[in-house]
Amino acid sequence: MSGQQIELAINGRFMHQSVTGVQRVARELTREIDHLVSTTHRQFRVRLICRSGTDVGDLNLRSIDVQYVPGPRNSFWEQIFLPFAVGRATLLCLGNTAPFALMARRRSVALVIHDVSYRTFRNAYRLSYRI
Repeated sequence: MSGQQIELAINGRFMHQSVTGVQRVARELTREIDHLVSTTHRQFRVRLICRSGTDVGDLNLRSIDVQYVPGPRNSFWEQIFLPFAVGRATLLCLGNTAPFALMARRRSVALVIHDVSYRTFRNAYRLSYRI
């Protein structure tokens, strides 16, 4: 695998959501991935894919490229617009949700599930979120 770049795309939907615990973890993991790529894991090419107009300045990224994709500021961006931008990269979703289309096509997607409250407290979540 020497000399070959590994492509990773980070689902940046968390960047245009209110910062709660999930978004804070996603931001910190993104910063740490950036640090690792810039210091020791240069074989990775990492992109943070965000909705157009998203401010990522507070992440202070050094090695992660930011790709802006137009679309609405809701889950439709993630489900409809994001999959087209991913290309052949592995998609890393740090905020509980991922594009269904990529998973259905058995594309390489890593998903962080922070808790399973959507199963325990079903009535607190919309059906579309639970699915």
